Amino acid sequence: MKRLLTGLLCMSIVQMTYAQSKTAESFFQFSKGFELSERWSADVRTELRLIHWEANEELQLSWSQLYVQGGLAYDLNSNWKLGATYRLSRRGSLDEVPNTENRFAQQISTSQRLRKYRLRERLLLEQRIFPKETRHRWRFRLALDYPLNGERLDQGEWYLNHQVALLSEPFETDAWTGREHRLYTGTGTLLPTGSRLEIGIEARFPREASNGRYGQRWVLRTNWSW
Repeated sequence: MKRLLTGLLCMSIVQMTYAQSKTAESFFQFSKGFELSERWSADVRTELRLIHWEANEELQLSWSQLYVQGGLAYDLNSNWKLGATYRLSRRGSLDEVPNTENRFAQQISTSQRLRKYRLRERLLLEQRIFPKETRHRWRFRLALDYPLNGERLDQGEWYLNHQVALLSEPFETDAWTGREHRLYTGTGTLLPTGSRLEIGIEARFPREASNGRYGQRWVLRTNWSW
């Protein structure tokens, strides 16, 4: 476990060294889940994204994206799950005309438990439809979460969540060269109401295929689900 976290930290430091563009942002997400039957479930969520600072610019506060999303999931068995979502996004800032994105996604995910640790893997395929073009993107995410005390997560107890993700647009000319890496570490708790609050830091490293340099986006994420 320590080796895994140390490796993620080293990769983050290396990519920070070669980063060309930098931004500081914050995302606020709210979600609600529904159990439809023994195997079927659904969820709705919305997220507001704000930009606080960009490289070579003064401190600012502008919105970069607002979206609403709905999804369905089907439990194949206790470990495997299939899902599909639709998202409607408005992109832009206070000084720009927002663009609209319709996004469809399909995913397959699995999880394994080893004592108090839970390891989760997810493969997600996206179709991103903009007014003048359509883009396809694949995501693979590996996540690990565990309670800080005891062998299980109880109400009022805090936990840690670590994630690493790889994103690529497979039908682009430089699909691998233009990939993006994401690293995330967050902490959360189960509230007495049954809802969950999690706050974490995410580092995103999109790679520019034209020059081989990485951008750098630091995001403060707040997630409230119930």
